[in-house]
Parts: sequence; C-alpha cells; structure tokens
Amino acid sequence: MRRKFYDIAKLVPKRGLAHEAIDRIAALYHADNALRELISDERRRRRAQDTRPLLDDFKCWLDLHHPQLLPKSPLAQAMAYALRNWAALIRHQEDGRLGNPVIPPENRGVQK
Repeated sequence: MRRKFYDIAKLVPKRGLAHEAIDRIAALYHADNALRELISDERRRRRAQDTRPLLDDFKCWLDLHHPQLLPKSPLAQAMAYALRNWAALIRHQEDGRLGNPVIPPENRGVQK
C-alpha cells in the first residue's frame, strides 16, 4: 500500500495528500516496529493500545479525502486500494503472531 502513495509523491514536488499518507504509514511502521520483540499475546495487546488508534485515524482520513478526488486519479486509486483492502490491513491487530501488512515482508524489522 505504501508503494502506491510513494510513487505518487515522487512525481509531485509539493507536499500534499500522498506525502501525508506516507507520513501516516511511517508512523505505523515506527509503532509496529517497536513491538516486534514482544511475545505474540503482548504484541496483540500493545497493538490495540499503540497502533490501532493510528489505523483508525488513517481510515478516517482516507474516508474524508477519498470522495473529494477524481475517481480515476492515481491518488484516488491508491486510497481506494487501501479502503478495499482495509479488512486485511487490520487483521494483524487481532493476532500478535502476524506481521503488519502495511510493512512489506522485506522491510519488517528495518526502519526506513
């Protein structure tokens, strides 16, 4: 998901919604990365406390901005992708054994 916003932000020199999405995803990276050494039950509990509010805020932000965009625009498509896959994106909140799907497997444990 991050990649879609990143590709858009690369093409737009002025900070905008794509940059804000990247910032929000980076906050999720940071919060989830801090939990990677915990046992799964503790990780699940801490995700509910630490990352769930960030995810809920990101979802509200997507719901607010997506309808305001032209449907065929790359940014609207990136937001639509995130919204369409929201159930999969939050699945890791319920199971501490799962990695964060927002973070690609090759980047898990690596802070960018």
